[in-house]
Amino acid sequence: MPLNGVAERTPEAFVLITDFDDVANPWEGPPMQRSISEFSSLLGVWVGNGSGVFPTIKSFEFRDEIRFSRRGSEELIHYEQITFLKDDTPSHWESGFLKFNSNGFLEISNAQDSGRVEILEENSFRKTDRGFRIELKSKALQNDPRLRETIRIFELVDNTLSYSIAMATQVVTESTPHIRAELRRS
Repeated sequence: MPLNGVAERTPEAFVLITDFDDVANPWEGPPMQRSISEFSSLLGVWVGNGSGVFPTIKSFEFRDEIRFSRRGSEELIHYEQITFLKDDTPSHWESGFLKFNSNGFLEISNAQDSGRVEILEENSFRKTDRGFRIELKSKALQNDPRLRETIRIFELVDNTLSYSIAMATQVVTESTPHIRAELRRS
């Protein structure tokens, strides 16, 4: 990688810019036109199992159910997630939307049963013949002063949806794995 190169974040990839004579401002310009239908393969109900770890808590296992739906022609997908502990006790609920922001990046906004509100923005996206992989990073966290950052990665391969969550807190300041789950289309 050249020392004078700059990585430009685009909705499809990171592009190395080395010729600065042709780039007035790499962050300006109209957002790339994308459609939420890129993620229509998520629509439906997904059920599976996962586990959680973090330096400040006891490890745990859970069962997860996520429903993705879309109504009409709006450029958004609604999702609802409920997580159950092994004894079938609900332990986490969240509801939110997937949509493209004005910069052309996918954004997830959600509200959780704890009162936490998150907005995550696409950091990288890769489409494959059998699905996609997307990484999102928090750009806003509200009502949970413990958190400094969250990162979510979703990977869809055929009828398997895997996701992982990493977070940094006031106590554990480096982004650290927290949740990992694998779900199948129900």
